[in-house]
Amino acid sequence: MRPTARRTDPDPHEQPTDQRRCGLDARSPTRPGRVAYVFLTHGDHGSDGEEYGPDVILADGGENAVVVQPGAFVGPTIPLTSGPTLYHEDGSPAEYTVDLVRDEDPEPVSSDEYLKLPAEQRDRHFHAVDHDKIGGTALPLDRLDLPGGGSWRLLLRLATNWTPFHLNLGAAPVLLAFLSTDGRAGRLLVEDS
Repeated sequence: MRPTARRTDPDPHEQPTDQRRCGLDARSPTRPGRVAYVFLTHGDHGSDGEEYGPDVILADGGENAVVVQPGAFVGPTIPLTSGPTLYHEDGSPAEYTVDLVRDEDPEPVSSDEYLKLPAEQRDRHFHAVDHDKIGGTALPLDRLDLPGGGSWRLLLRLATNWTPFHLNLGAAPVLLAFLSTDGRAGRLLVEDS
C-alpha cells in the first residue's frame, strides 16, 4: 500500500469512515492483530549535525528497532515514559495521519536475478517498487545488507528526504522496516547512497 501523509486535523479523535483507508483488512477478521512500532536513533531538533552517526543504517547494529506487539523483542531497552518524536525542519512537532492506496507490486527477485534482467525489464521493476509503501516488494538488497536471523518481508519503505517531517538519516536515505515471516519480530535498515 502506498501511504500519503497529511497533517492531523485539529480533532485527533476523528474516526476515519473508509476502513480500507485506515489499513483494516476485512478479509482476515480472525488473524490476531499486531502493531509494529518503529524507533530510530535521531537527534533532537538543532543537534542533528552532532548526533548523526553512520551506524544508524545497520539493521542489526542496535541503534534502531522495530518492536512488534504482541511479539518477541530481544534487544536492549531503557524504561522511559516519554522520548523523542517526529518534528518538522523548523523544530515544530510533526503528527500525521496516513491515507492508504491499494497497489500491486511485482514478485520479489534476488539481486542476482535483478542484475540478469534485460535493461528495460530492470527499469520497469525498479520503477514499480521504488516508492514509499507499507508492505509490498523492496528493491533487491545485497544479502549482506539484509537483517540477520531468518527470513524477512518488507513492512515499510520511506525515502526520508521526501517526507513532510524531518529525519536526518544520511545524504539520500531510504528507511526499510522488515517483519519476520511469522510477524512476531522486526528489524530496521537505512540504505544511503
